[in-house]
Amino acid sequence: MSNGVRASKPLVSAASAAARAAAARTATAAADGRRGASSLISGVFAPPAEASHLFGIPRRVAIATISSLSWFYMNVLNRMEVTNRQTLLDLVHSRPADTPLITVSNHMATIDDPLLWGGVPGLRIWDPKLCRWTLTASEICFRGVLDSYIFRIGKSIPISRNLGVFQQGMDEALLRLHQGDWLHIFPEARIIQEHGPLPRLKWGLASLLDRLCPSLPPPILLCVGHSGLERIIPQNYRGSNKRPLIPLWNQRVSVVVGEPFSFDIPSLRQQAKDAARLDALSSDHSSSSRTDSSSSSSSSSTSSSNRSDSSTSSSSSTSMRDSDAAVSLDPTWRQQLLTFGTDALIHSPEVLTQRLQDLTQRGLLAESAGGGGRTGDGERLEGGVGGAESGERELSVEGREEEAEALRRRIENVRAVGNEETRRMYAHMMDEVRRRLEAVVFEAHDRQQRMK
Repeated sequence: MSNGVRASKPLVSAASAAARAAAARTATAAADGRRGASSLISGVFAPPAEASHLFGIPRRVAIATISSLSWFYMNVLNRMEVTNRQTLLDLVHSRPADTPLITVSNHMATIDDPLLWGGVPGLRIWDPKLCRWTLTASEICFRGVLDSYIFRIGKSIPISRNLGVFQQGMDEALLRLHQGDWLHIFPEARIIQEHGPLPRLKWGLASLLDRLCPSLPPPILLCVGHSGLERIIPQNYRGSNKRPLIPLWNQRVSVVVGEPFSFDIPSLRQQAKDAARLDALSSDHSSSSRTDSSSSSSSSSTSSSNRSDSSTSSSSSTSMRDSDAAVSLDPTWRQQLLTFGTDALIHSPEVLTQRLQDLTQRGLLAESAGGGGRTGDGERLEGGVGGAESGERELSVEGREEEAEALRRRIENVRAVGNEETRRMYAHMMDEVRRRLEAVVFEAHDRQQRMK
């Protein structure tokens, strides 16, 4: 009996172990099934900009098709010559996985982005992992559902020209750089088909470089100039002020790839701080000198000021009650107005926050619309990051939330770009980019003229 009992215990124990193992296998299979179903659902319903969208099939088809057509068009129907091509190939194919690449080029045609990269021999642009991300004007390329879908699976990031550095598209571009991807930017932000010196470049590139995590490897910048694409897609075809229905052929295109470079952001910021301090000291010294020289005539000016008209003093006191007066009283914001221009109508963050609170208390804005915090959107500063509408928007019943959003965006941009140090650093970086880009653009134009 005891032997049976003793014998039964191992049998029961073995049976229990087998049952637990079977239960564990069943649970594992169920978990694998749930993960498989979850991955299937996430693959089907992932946003078009994600690589997992429909298992990456639409992106592969779109990129392979567009790159193949671009190669055929640029190398069979037209003639394309690329200078310093190996530098571009090495950076796209062989750079470290965690190092982002930013290419910058002039903007001469509506489809110069796919034609430019698709026509470079040896560039594996058809590979979705190596293909570039590019900033694209939302008001032109994202007007419809189908257009938006095609551009998103083609790794295009929508950017609104009416907003500044703090918008959803710029945040996504920053995310792609943090992932070590390749990002292409047209810093002119518009098509310019006339040959000559480049205009002032927008500050979006400088903003991205400034906002990158300092612990990551600095991004590699590469300027690429091209000439001849304006003949394939002319903006004024045969004097009609319109583009041709299809791209033209039998044209010569020259592309010049510059040398890679990068910016030392901490060093640039320190240099900007030092320069701002020196300017402040020199400004204080010059103002004190002017005060000493004008002290001899203070009595006559005082007597004349006492005879001023009362209406003038009342009108000035009225203007001092406006929010703009708080800006003009602050030397920092007064200098900012002189720097960026009055059409930006820059206010201090304190003035804008108070105005937002006043609108909420008066019931012109809902409480939910009156809260603070960044919305992810931004409004430009003149001389900063792209064009935008100027002036103040009138309050209306339909535009309450828009007014609150505009105020919050303005507060965020003033805080971010509204200081002298940041302005100096951004200007320095974009001047260097402009100098390098202009050099390769001029070289590309000269080579294009000599092509037979």
